[in-house]
Amino acid sequence: MIQGIVDLAVVTAPINQVPQIIEVCADKGAAGAVIISGGGRETGDQGARIEIQIKAAAGQSGMRIIGPNCIGIAHPRRT
Repeated sequence: MIQGIVDLAVVTAPINQVPQIIEVCADKGAAGAVIISGGGRETGDQGARIEIQIKAAAGQSGMRIIGPNCIGIAHPRRT
């Protein structure tokens, strides 16, 4: 189990495990999550249902979520 305060979760678990992970993070008060895992709505109806479950798992926590199926966060330097 996660101990202490969670600021940001980076999730790389199989997509079917992500809703439960997000629920734990929301319960811990995590401010955000980056979901690297693929297999969301880009794979069809089942993946779309999982994305709905992820949103529901975050609930009313205010957690901001990037992903699923992303490569993370980038802030390129401007020249």
